[in-house]
Amino acid sequence: MNPACRVRSSRWKWYVSDLRIIAPFLGADMGHKYRIGQDVFYRPSIKYTAAPGIYKIIKTLPVESEDRLRYRIKSAGEMFERTADESELTLP
Repeated sequence: MNPACRVRSSRWKWYVSDLRIIAPFLGADMGHKYRIGQDVFYRPSIKYTAAPGIYKIIKTLPVESEDRLRYRIKSAGEMFERTADESELTLP
């Protein structure tokens, strides 16, 4: 194996092929500011007509594009969930 493809930790030898297998489990929520179950204030951007207010974080979503951190949120007064960018959320 090419030495450039080898990654060393303090005690174990990891190889790129091993990292590809476990990468989805490493730091899945490392960048998210809010945690599941936390109440947040949602202020939607101008392009959406959603009502601002207190919502609960239902799920953290993986980064898909433009390196934006996103969440699934739900208001107690609505029967459905919404997707929100982290920039649209603040602590109440």
